[in-house]
Amino acid sequence: MPTGARRLLFVSNTQDNTISRFLLDGKGGIQSAGAATHLANPDAQPCDIEVSPDGRFLFVGTVPNAVEVFSIDKNSGNLQPVQNSPFTVATKTYALAVTHSGQNLYAVGDDSDVIYGFTIDGTTGKLTQLTTDPVHTRFALTGVAIDASDKFLFASTAIGEKLLIYNILPSGALQEAVSSGLRSGYLTGDPIVAPNGRFVYISDPFFDNGILAYTLDAISGMVAAVPGSPFFDGQAPYSVAVSPHSSVLVVSRGNPGHVASYRINPQTGALSAISGNLSDSGLAVGKDPNHVLLVPIG
Repeated sequence: MPTGARRLLFVSNTQDNTISRFLLDGKGGIQSAGAATHLANPDAQPCDIEVSPDGRFLFVGTVPNAVEVFSIDKNSGNLQPVQNSPFTVATKTYALAVTHSGQNLYAVGDDSDVIYGFTIDGTTGKLTQLTTDPVHTRFALTGVAIDASDKFLFASTAIGEKLLIYNILPSGALQEAVSSGLRSGYLTGDPIVAPNGRFVYISDPFFDNGILAYTLDAISGMVAAVPGSPFFDGQAPYSVAVSPHSSVLVVSRGNPGHVASYRINPQTGALSAISGNLSDSGLAVGKDPNHVLLVPIG
C-alpha cells in the first residue's frame, strides 16, 4: 500500500453487538475513526464481515440466522442499514465471502456443513438466495474466502483439519475441485486470499496460536505452505485481513481483545512484525473482536 493511502478497518465485536471502525495508514499504523455502530437487531451477535467490491455495502453475518447489510459512507465510514435488512439465512451466519464481481455472497453457519449462495443487488444491497441447492461439504466449516479471479472458493473446516476448494460456476453454483482437501490446522478461523491472488492466510487461535500461510496457484487452485508457516502470534489470532496492495496483514486477537498488523513479504508471503506500528501491543477494540475487514476510503 503506498505511503499515505488510507483504509478503513472494520471490526465485529461479538459480545458488544457492535462494529468498530479504525483508520489504517500506509505504514500499517491503526487509529480510531469514531464511535462503534450497533446492529439493527439488538439481540444479534456480529460474526464475519465483508464488503462489496465498490465499497458501498458492508455485510455482517450474525447469530441468530441473518445477514445485516449496511451502506458505507466512504469518507467517514459511518454505517446505515439498507432497506429490508436483516436478510434471513437458514442457519447461524458465522462466515461470509463476496465475489469480486459483486454478484454473489456465500454464507456458512456455526458448526454447519452447508454453504448457502445469494445474489447481491448492486443498487440496493438486497440479498436473494440462489435457486441452486446449497452445498453440503461433509465437514463443519469455520470460514470461506474467494480468490481474486472469482474462480475458487476456499472453505476451512472445524474438524477434519481440511482446506476445501470449490470451483465457482457461472451460475454461482459450487463444484468441489480436484485440488480440494489439503490438510490444514485444527479449528482454524476464516481464510483470506490476498488481493494479488498469490497467497492464502488462515488464523489458527487454538492449535498453533498463529497464522497459517499458503501460496496459491491461480490456474489450478493448488495451495502449498509458505516456509515458516504457521507464524506464531501467541495472542489468539481470530481473524485476518490483507491490504489492497497485499503488503500488510491485520489480525484481530481474542486475548486480550485488540487488533495488530504484520508486514507481508511480497516474494514469499511470509509474515514479520511491523516495528512501532502496534504489532506488539495492539490497539484495543470492543469486547471479543471476531472479524476484521479493510475498506478503501476517500
